[in-house]
Amino acid sequence: MIDKRKLELFKEIFDRSQSILIIYSQNATRDQLFAAASFYASLKSTSNKSTKLLCSKDLSKEQSDIAYLEEAQSEIGHENLCIGLDYLENSVDKVSYHVSEETKKFYLTIKPKKGFAPLSKENIDFSYTGAEADLIILVGVDELDSLGKLYFGYENLFNTATLVNINTYETEFGNFKFDISGASSFSEFIFQVLYELQIPIDPESATNLLTGINEETNNFSSFSATADTFYVISKLMKAGARRITKKLKKQQGEQLTNVDKKVAAEVPKNKDLTGSFSPKKITDSQKREKERFRLKKLAKKTRREPL
Repeated sequence: MIDKRKLELFKEIFDRSQSILIIYSQNATRDQLFAAASFYASLKSTSNKSTKLLCSKDLSKEQSDIAYLEEAQSEIGHENLCIGLDYLENSVDKVSYHVSEETKKFYLTIKPKKGFAPLSKENIDFSYTGAEADLIILVGVDELDSLGKLYFGYENLFNTATLVNINTYETEFGNFKFDISGASSFSEFIFQVLYELQIPIDPESATNLLTGINEETNNFSSFSATADTFYVISKLMKAGARRITKKLKKQQGEQLTNVDKKVAAEVPKNKDLTGSFSPKKITDSQKREKERFRLKKLAKKTRREPL
């Protein structure tokens, strides 16, 4: 169960925060991905807060079925537009700007000093730098160093923002540490947080969370699936969640295929119709022969039975 007191404190900070970063590990499990994407989408759609989903690793094909995960960014510094150009020392006299009311455009003017040529427009670079956040939520992150470029160079940001870490154990870092070991999955826990914060979720997010629970509990058959789990499942279904078991069926199909291949390799291929096993397809003539054999055997049995 969620620590109610800790959740109340988290809600106070959440209400005050205007910029939120949700970061998941580059080695995140599918359950963690479902949870992070749904948390991000729910916060983004129901508040006027700036919310971003981040991971240092780009989306893979195996993750393309997770709704909203395609909105994840791999660069944390996207607040400020930075313009770079070739520059000779002491060649610039003045930098100014103005906004045209007619064109609604922003113009930046760089005036060279006398005796210097205007700056070239051929080698201009555009990039984004800087990042701001009041609240950083980490999903399944074991070490800050594992975040790579999302952490290195932004250590001050992580020190000044409120850091919330959600994991299956209590980590050494974070202002708020949620240990979810009592829940069946990250997906179940994230729904409980959204529910307690009274933040509604859309059908796509609900489907994400339901699928995360489904996969993490092996189609709800694991001992980790408790009464609380099935209560969450009912709430997700009411929110419009759809059951997607394609991945589980694919995995089970691959397992069965491997078993069938193993059995076929071990059992000799017997062309005799009366043999124990033949992996080949039975022809029509073989079917007729088999039926004659069955009828002949039945006739012998009938003659032996007393009247």
